Amino acid sequence: MSDPIAFTLDLEDHRPDARAEPRYEAVVEALLDDLDAWGTTATIFVVGELLDESPALVREAAARGHEIGLHGASHTPLPELGPDRFQSETGRATEALAALTGQPVAGFRAPIFSLVPESAWAPEILTELGYRYSSSVLPAANPLFGWPGAPRQPFRWPCGLVELPAPVFGIGPLRLPLLGGTYLRTAPGPLVRAARRRAEGHPAPWIYAHPYDFDPGESRWVVPEVGRLGSRLLWHGRAGMAERVRGLASGSRATLADLAAAHADAKVFDQAATEPAEGNREYGPGDMVHELPRAALVDRVDWLVERCRDRRVIHVGFGDAGLRTEQDRAGRWLHARLAESASELVGLDSDAASVDRAVSEGYEAYEADCTDRAAVEALGLAPADVVVAGEVIEHVDSPGPFLEALRPLCRAGGRLVVTTPNAGGLVTATASLARGVELNHPDHVVMFTWRTLTELMRRHGWRPSETAVYVPVPRGRGERSRVEWLGIRAVLGTERILARLGRPFAADGLIVAAEPSEPMSAAETATCSRREPGASAGVEDSG
Repeated sequence: MSDPIAFTLDLEDHRPDARAEPRYEAVVEALLDDLDAWGTTATIFVVGELLDESPALVREAAARGHEIGLHGASHTPLPELGPDRFQSETGRATEALAALTGQPVAGFRAPIFSLVPESAWAPEILTELGYRYSSSVLPAANPLFGWPGAPRQPFRWPCGLVELPAPVFGIGPLRLPLLGGTYLRTAPGPLVRAARRRAEGHPAPWIYAHPYDFDPGESRWVVPEVGRLGSRLLWHGRAGMAERVRGLASGSRATLADLAAAHADAKVFDQAATEPAEGNREYGPGDMVHELPRAALVDRVDWLVERCRDRRVIHVGFGDAGLRTEQDRAGRWLHARLAESASELVGLDSDAASVDRAVSEGYEAYEADCTDRAAVEALGLAPADVVVAGEVIEHVDSPGPFLEALRPLCRAGGRLVVTTPNAGGLVTATASLARGVELNHPDHVVMFTWRTLTELMRRHGWRPSETAVYVPVPRGRGERSRVEWLGIRAVLGTERILARLGRPFAADGLIVAAEPSEPMSAAETATCSRREPGASAGVEDSG
């Protein structure tokens, strides 16, 4: 008989909203009975939000001898949190979990395996919080989160934290975690058995599941993140999940803490050390291929309004010169919408007329060149929680200095949000292929893809942490023919469909949020500690 595989459970609440019936408690109670019957000890990673909602369930799981780890303070992917928020929230949740179980918390699993290059700051924070291991990396390309360049065997981060990556199986470049979650439920039996045989050669084999994987009675609903087709897969195979897990993990007493202890001397994976300096390496075909991140399709204005709610906001290029009247009429002038949600709002723009008009309407606004860092610093503005540069960077002759100049406007732990047209969007490609024309605003001088925008941000003092996409709202037929107008609307509709089917970067709009990648200097702190009204600031946003 094959050796059993360690079993792990991600204990989270799966329902459409707070009004729906919470089902995870009853499911997990039944599963704990099954584990006792199978003679299986599990590692259960609990979402911190459930510690207040289901303390008795967590205590019971610990009392039955199962290892209890943390699955994040909330089920929020790491890149969306950033280091500061991650450290504070994880620290509080870790203390609460230890107090509840009476045991130190040794293991952490990131929601959706979201420990990726953009969140590689997390291991050091986990080490500072007392964690001994992480089980947060999916070492393969994935529609949600994955790190194809990470080791597939257990390894250590430079800070000493042991990483137990998700076991993946496949042929050639296609690698899947076939012994976990949706893959385990939906994969054909022969494929699961083949993965089971190959797992015997893995130094630290484990499987993972969620409470909903064992709940065939849950009413179906569409999960926005995965769309209608993906949601169907979330219900497929649930009735047979317990039997599949029993066949794999029956009799297994190994916890992930045990596996981590066995690999305490594993090789160190240092991402920086594995990549030669740019000037000292040869590039091959693989270097030209860049995995695109998970990105939700959003309404640009609504998304920004929510991200700025109850925060101090500096809106760069707020004036929308040439479009203000049209946007006012449609109720989509972004600055007015931000004023409804932000606790404080300051507008910066290079167009004097836009600034004067805004001031006359009661807004706080200044005129200046936001590609000049010295000019920005001279404003003496208190740094913001959120700096919004909406549909601006594509108009700027020097986008690198522009990004550097925005740095003093953002507080430590704050965020810069850049929105811009997507150079790889479907409308642009369709116009080029179908008619040999380029559709573009006449004032745009730089266009970006996700890769080029995030790389530029990294080079100029920002660490990208979140990506979303949006489909532009058509501004009207204008001088276009009826056929051309209908064609544009059809292509934009196709972009929305593709985004919901897992191809979000067909959309014509990009949103990238980033955090400062360097601490503010003493001079910057002194400059931003005072606020001198009457200065001027900004860059023009004409579309």
